[in-house]
Parts: sequence; structure tokens; C-alpha cells
Amino acid sequence: MGRLARTSLLSALVLVAACQTISTPRLLPPSITPEPGKPGAGDGFLSAVGDVRTSPPSPTVHWQPGEVPMVPVSSLDLEAWPFGWVMDDQAQRLGLAGRFWSDQKPLWRQGLDPLTPPAAAVRKLEGLFRTAGSADEGFRAAWRLWMVYRQAALPVEAREWLDRADHLRPGPVSRLERAWDQAFRLKDDWGARALWSGIQGPWTSGDDRKARLLRQHLFLGSKNLAEVGADGYVATLVLDRDDLWIGTWNGAVVRWSLAADTLDLVLSPGPTVAPVKLLKTTGWFVYAFKDQSLLRYSKVTGTWRTFPYPPGWTGLRVQSVVADGQESLWVAYLGQGLWRWNQGEWILVDDGGGGPFLNALAPDGQGGFWVGTKDRGLWSWKDGAWTPVPSSAPAPDNISVIEADPDAARWAVGTWGEGTWVLEDGRLKPASGGKEFVVGATWSEGSPLWGTLDEGLLIGEGAPKSVLGPRDGLPAGGVSALVTWEGRWIWGTAGQGLGWWNDHENSALLR
Repeated sequence: MGRLARTSLLSALVLVAACQTISTPRLLPPSITPEPGKPGAGDGFLSAVGDVRTSPPSPTVHWQPGEVPMVPVSSLDLEAWPFGWVMDDQAQRLGLAGRFWSDQKPLWRQGLDPLTPPAAAVRKLEGLFRTAGSADEGFRAAWRLWMVYRQAALPVEAREWLDRADHLRPGPVSRLERAWDQAFRLKDDWGARALWSGIQGPWTSGDDRKARLLRQHLFLGSKNLAEVGADGYVATLVLDRDDLWIGTWNGAVVRWSLAADTLDLVLSPGPTVAPVKLLKTTGWFVYAFKDQSLLRYSKVTGTWRTFPYPPGWTGLRVQSVVADGQESLWVAYLGQGLWRWNQGEWILVDDGGGGPFLNALAPDGQGGFWVGTKDRGLWSWKDGAWTPVPSSAPAPDNISVIEADPDAARWAVGTWGEGTWVLEDGRLKPASGGKEFVVGATWSEGSPLWGTLDEGLLIGEGAPKSVLGPRDGLPAGGVSALVTWEGRWIWGTAGQGLGWWNDHENSALLR
């Protein structure tokens, strides 16, 4: 019914009610009320309306000259009208207004009534869908039909109405429900990933939990290293094209072919525990810094060779390594400064300037290095000259990680308890403003990605764009190492092997 018709009907109903109120018989004024016990001309009228001698007293009504009696709103039964506002208890979840206007309010009341049998509710809701006065009303009818069919255990019909609802009004909740159905009823994770792509909350509490469970199912993976004889305590990860080299605390080195998804045990654990602290790859070799000696694996011959450390060294204090050719390495050693290893020979390069307690090392792209120290912050080192790196905020002291972006123009810098930072144009600026303990860093789609000991994975600058933590399936103890491959985030853990998140991965690689 159009707005003009509704207005005319409302005016007519008010007029009729007003006329009925005016014509209602009223008690005679006291001046013409017969005295008790005396018959009078008003006896017949009194018998019709009730004898004032036995009726309860009525409230006094004072009329003003020319006053038009008004109809009390409470006397109008709005619920009985054929049109009006309909309350929707799903509105908050769907991000809609709590009520909507319909020309078929009685049908809606019956369709939404939980006591209405499902078959009858379906008939009424389908009729409402066909005659909906707006896309909003059609969406609500389709959504309710999805709910009725789902409760009736008719999943095919339910999905048809869910798809119609999402077509009329695409939204995060309808997309979530479609992706959930695709993944868990149709067992189609590829289709569910496509439906999930690009949607986010805000969710209500129930949908937030559902979304997290679906994300874990679709994007979270793990790799058990015990199947090849390594343990789950991962100390180091290094990416070598489509091979991932893994060093563990029981002394094993494992190669994971990411393209073929196969694991190979390249170095078996020894009879005594000798952890692999760091791995470094070149085109020909894989260098493994173990507790008591440096090992080198030849990719050509498949054999290992052992090299001694300088006197008093332990591989567990080797903090960072940069390859300079096939048989030359720069090494940051905690407590003894910057060293160079060249074809088996060790040379102390520098232990001044930034001090001997070095944590992190990365090429600066200009023949020098960025050097992170344990107690003196971030430095630039080139040809023996040390220069402290300026900062746009109070500079951190304990630098734990430095990792260049693919263009070697920016560096993700992590600290031990002093948050995440980015180095650009020779200047350090804070990225998170927090107090995270960073154990690894890499880059994903142009954004820095940090692995932390206590807060999972953080990505982005300013306020981190997203966090993956224990609620998303990451281990409560955080990560121990971090790399990215073709958009997949891969991390090591302290006791649970490898995990990865492929929300950002090129889906063609997974097929």
C-alpha cells in the first residue's frame, strides 16, 4: 500500500475513533439526576447506562467550549493494522536497522513466530520474498528462509536461500556463512577461500569465533619434523629458492622442498645434543653453525665438511651471518665483535665502535653493514668506520633482528623488548610503539612482518595491520624463526615443529 493510501487510512481510523468517542452516552449532570427513591423521566436512560446509585463513581470530565475530544493513542491497536514496523532480532548481527517497514506486517508476524510450523513459515516467507517492497525486505525474507531450511536439516535448499540473501545484500556475515558451508558441508576449501577473500568483520562475538575457526581450517598449516628424525625445537630457518633449510636443537638439518612438499633429513642428530644455531646458504653450499663446529654441506656432492671455530668459541653465540661469495662469510659474534671467515680462516675484523656484543648483521647495499648490538643500539659500519643510526624517537638499545626488503631499500628492525622498527633513508623510526620481543623478521607484499616471542606475528607499520597469535592457532610460546615464500608465512616453534599461514599465498601454487 502506498504512503498516500496509508495516510488516508490512518486519518479515517482516527476520525472514526473520534466520532465513536463523541457519541458515547455519558452520565447525566448532577442537576438532572433524580433524587433517590423518586421516579423521574430519566429512569429509562438510567436503566440503559447504569444506575448512578449502584455504579462506581466516574472521573469528572471538564469540557471547554469549542474543544474537540482527542482519541487516546492507547486505544488504537497498531498491531492489528495490515502494515507497520516489523522488529528483526537478527538485525544487530547483520548490521541492519532493528526494525523495518512492511505492507504485509501480519504475514511477517506469522513467519517470524517460533510457534509457526516450519512448512507454514516457509510458505509465508516465500510469499514475502516474492512481494517484497524493497531489496532490504527481500534480503530479510531470504535470510529467514535460510535459517528455517537449515533448522529443518535441508542443506541444499538452505544454501540456495543463503546465496540469494548474499546476492541481494553482500555482507561479512552472509559471506562467512557461505564460506563455512563451502568448507565444512561441501568439503571445498578452494571455493571457501575464494568466498572468504576480501571479507572482514566487525563480527559479533559468536561470528568472531566462527571466523577464527574457519580461518584456521583454511589457512593454518603445520609440519611435523619428527617424521624424518628431527625434533620440534626449531632454531633457524633459511630460504633457498623453493627449498627451506631447517636447523633444530637436537642437531638435525632438514630440507623441505616447498614446491614438492617433501622433507629430507640432510644431517642426522648426533649421539650428544649439539644444536644447530644458524644456517646460511650460498649457490653451492649450506653452512651450519653447530655448538662445537662449523659444518658445510655441498649441494653438488651431498657431503659434509667440518671446520673449527676460533679458540674459546661456541656456535651458540653466533648471532648473525652474511655470505660474501661461496666461501666467505661475515659473522656477528656475541661478545667478540665482527669476524670474517674465508676458506677456513677466521679473522677478527672489528670489536670497537658498536662494541663487542653484536646481535644482528645486514648488508646496507653500499658495501657496508647495518649492525645491531645488544647494548648500544643500531650502527652503520663501513670500512672500519662506525656511525650510530639516528632515530625519529628515543632509540632502542637491544637490536635483535635486521632484515632487508626485496629491493634492499628498507629494513625491518626488531628489538628485545623495545618493539618493532623500520630503517629507511638511514633513519630509524618506530613501527609498533610496543615492547615486543622480536625473534625474526621478513617482508610480505611490501610490508614488514615480525615474529615475536610473546605476541605472535605482527605485520605493518604505525599500528600493526594484523596480529596472528594463540587465538588464531599459533603456539602460546611464540615463534623462533620466520621466513616468507610466495606469500606464505612460515615459522619455527619451540617444540611444535613448523607452522605456516597461507592467507596471502598465491593460490595457484597450492594446486
